[in-house]
Amino acid sequence: MPALDAVFALVKERTGFPVVVMSSPEQTTHVSMRAATKEFPVHTVLLNPKYQDSANYLIAIQCAGILFKWADPRGIQNFVENREKADFLRTKIAQKTERKGVPPQNAARFADATVSGLLQQVASMPLEILSLRWFHGAFPELRGEQENYVSGYLREISAVMNPQIREFCPPDIFEKSLAMNAAFTVAWSGLTGSEVALIPYEAIGSLNLGRELNEVLADIEPFGPESYVRAVDAWATRLDMADWYTWQLRTL
Repeated sequence: MPALDAVFALVKERTGFPVVVMSSPEQTTHVSMRAATKEFPVHTVLLNPKYQDSANYLIAIQCAGILFKWADPRGIQNFVENREKADFLRTKIAQKTERKGVPPQNAARFADATVSGLLQQVASMPLEILSLRWFHGAFPELRGEQENYVSGYLREISAVMNPQIREFCPPDIFEKSLAMNAAFTVAWSGLTGSEVALIPYEAIGSLNLGRELNEVLADIEPFGPESYVRAVDAWATRLDMADWYTWQLRTL
């Protein structure tokens, strides 16, 4: 597809490394990326063949992540959790979960997944929104696959509203995750004109913060040298998560 060829060319121009795509039926996610290193000088996209109907868009989104993270001419910005803060939160959640009768080992796994998931969300979802808008405008030929993928993705992220999840999560963590999901939904609604997917977030009280998070990305240029850090920091500041992580600059 010409659109994908153009994105591959942008990645090669920016990073100096080509992109290859491999089928990965064993992975549980839609798609993942292994960034190039000196030892393995290609960016490898691993695509779950179950999602072949959105393959071009999924591959393009992974390439967009590389364009963001490799934009700083000084090196590659790595998002790294603040272990002390993260472990404190894991302990807090595990203790709350145990008090509800969950075995300690299961409670610990739930707590780890919750904290790690929230960190991953704040590190990636701002870029997903910026990429969502960019691809929608720059490559209309991808819109069919984009809509197909995003429709399913909106259903996936709305599962956070499950009452069982809410029961075990501390309210502030639950609300942060919902607000980020609402922001993504607001962004998609702005592109499509449909507001149906916003209704649950309005009902649960997360829509206003979701709109705020969406708005703080409005003046951030896709793939600029500071866009990745600016976008994540802006969300983390608004969500009171600025001390949950640090940035580490990596050079090849």
